[in-house]
Amino acid sequence: MSAERCLETYLQEINEVSLLTADEEKALGRRIQSGDLAAREHLIRANLRLVVSIAKIYSNRGLTLQDLIAEGNFGLMKAAE
Repeated sequence: MSAERCLETYLQEINEVSLLTADEEKALGRRIQSGDLAAREHLIRANLRLVVSIAKIYSNRGLTLQDLIAEGNFGLMKAAE
């Protein structure tokens, strides 16, 4: 599968996850602080589109869009800890 096709598939998958309201984010944050791994996963998955939108701003500056998304996802996971 080509890199472009992989990216297309990834974008389709992350678009299926609903965005969170501010109250939902706060509730997930409280659950994460108490050690709820499912809440952490939910918060991360709900914010993957944000990573992609930011990565697109910085594309064509030396790194591929896929690399920028990967690094952004890593940062998102660290932030969710």
